[in-house]
Amino acid sequence: MTTRRRLKKFYFKSLSMARVDWLLRRLYAREGLVLVLNFHRVSPDANPFWPPMTPEAFETLVAYLASSCRVLTFDELSQPCDTTAPRVVLSFDDGCRDFVEYAAPILARYRLRVNHNVIVQSVETGRPPWMIRVVDALNAATPDRVRAVTVPGFPGRLDNDDEISKTRYGTALTAHLKALRPADRVSVSRDIEALLAETDPDRLTQMMSRADVEAMAAIHELGAHSYNHETLSRLTDTEFSEDLDRCAAFFAQLGHPMKVFAFPYGSFRAGQIQMVRGRGVEHVLLVGERPARIGQGVYTRITMYGDSTAELRLRAMGLPLGRLRKRQ
Repeated sequence: MTTRRRLKKFYFKSLSMARVDWLLRRLYAREGLVLVLNFHRVSPDANPFWPPMTPEAFETLVAYLASSCRVLTFDELSQPCDTTAPRVVLSFDDGCRDFVEYAAPILARYRLRVNHNVIVQSVETGRPPWMIRVVDALNAATPDRVRAVTVPGFPGRLDNDDEISKTRYGTALTAHLKALRPADRVSVSRDIEALLAETDPDRLTQMMSRADVEAMAAIHELGAHSYNHETLSRLTDTEFSEDLDRCAAFFAQLGHPMKVFAFPYGSFRAGQIQMVRGRGVEHVLLVGERPARIGQGVYTRITMYGDSTAELRLRAMGLPLGRLRKRQ
């Protein structure tokens, strides 16, 4: 364990011993705030370029939340409840199949329902979105092959072969690529496309099938995470409207109203929230890394990750930690 990780573990353990999470729970319950916790992958398969939460860590966190909070879906937030425990929504994005394999059985044991927002194109094609394929390809390649990748305008480089260096590199590279318009991204991605072409399809993240989504929606609260996981703030109004059309058509085929919409990366442009609400969407999800107000229909979410039980608990309770790492 590195010195940095030891210090971080000591920091969170000290806060936990001081019962900071208990104080935050009392505060949010009294203020009537909701903690919307954002998850992506729950899997034992390591990928340091985009680390999933392990099933063991997820179950530890779920047990804590089930015993100390009211875990609800967005539709259930309007229900009357006491003010002794904070309200929490577990909100998954992407529609990775490891939710079915690992997260869903854990949630079933605790009789909890969650919100899960799927990428429609990935359900239709079975392929993960481009950005997830990128981190999959990085993980499948040797460190030297990763260092050979150049992206015009991106100065980052994989300095070392340890997990922390890989996480930093993957986070920085994907953040750079997300910020580009789709057309601009194509012009700088020659080396990345070559790496993707070399990657064994079996090394790519598996996504939920339509049958998986239908089975999941019979239990959990289904939402849309856009059609193809683009940075929607970079789209024109016409392009964004077409994305919404495709999502709405998919939900109509499933026989489910599209009541939840999660902006990929939390990125949106002025007017896009109103466009989403105009489609009958009741709950719009952003990022924001802070608790949200109930009743306004727009929710900030807290990105969940952590190296220890104490860290996960405190992050789940919205501990202000400054600028967090941006995830997929």
